[in-house]
Amino acid sequence: ATVSTLISTSTNPAGVAISPLGDYALYTVYGVNRVFRIDLNSLTSTLLAGSGAAEERDGTGAAAAFNGPVDIRISPDGLYALVGDNVGSSIRKIIISTGVVTSLTGNSIGYAEGTGSSILLNLPLGLDISMDGTFALVTEYNGNRVRRLTLTGGASTSTLIAGQITSSCGSVSYTHLRAHETVLD
Repeated sequence: ATVSTLISTSTNPAGVAISPLGDYALYTVYGVNRVFRIDLNSLTSTLLAGSGAAEERDGTGAAAAFNGPVDIRISPDGLYALVGDNVGSSIRKIIISTGVVTSLTGNSIGYAEGTGSSILLNLPLGLDISMDGTFALVTEYNGNRVRRLTLTGGASTSTLIAGQITSSCGSVSYTHLRAHETVLD
């Protein structure tokens, strides 16, 4: 195993995703509220989106703004990426070819199921996109929940799939999973 430094940054890189063809990667930098693209052949990095300001603003390239971007995932077709904007408590979509950023959810801390901007999250931390690109799963750090966001048919809709509305934490689910592991062993 060989380790090489592709990019050096001291401002809290947070998430990374490799394109479906393996020719580029996208990464978020929490400390400067930006998303970068790195060409994996030439090892050059360019700004994809983010002004550096800690705020929520849709726009193109440097005209868009993030507030604590953490996790990032590229769609199976490589056309867009989703970014978990932690402090902004939202999920953002970036069209990779143009750098156009739009919000898929509201940008206030809370809990609300719904459609588009009426969806409220509580500090999203991790996310992933299904293999067919029809939905994403989002973990909420303060909400102690897993949410499902539809990605087809217009505005996203959300559904609670794990956790509780009250955002309480506990080990009931973990204990339940451990019982299943014993059966499978």
